[in-house]
Amino acid sequence: MFFSRKQKKEFVETVEQKGREELNNIKKQVGALINEQINPVITQASDRAEHAAQDVKKVANNQIDQVSQKIKSKPLLAIVISSVVGYLLGRSNR
Repeated sequence: MFFSRKQKKEFVETVEQKGREELNNIKKQVGALINEQINPVITQASDRAEHAAQDVKKVANNQIDQVSQKIKSKPLLAIVISSVVGYLLGRSNR
């Protein structure tokens, strides 16, 4: 079973063509997998992170509002506390 040069060349070209076709099929399958499986997971994770950031922002704003209300309700106490804290920080930095 000896093959001629032409037969060998045709065989190599056929194998090469089938290899390209197979690679193209794999590329399509990987692309479909990414679009169907991975992109939705990334989108969902991004949405969760965005909601978590919004929740943190709400909590921070609520804390700021509470502190502001306490300062407004007792301004003299707030001045005394801030003065003491400032004094202590100044003393500790010496």
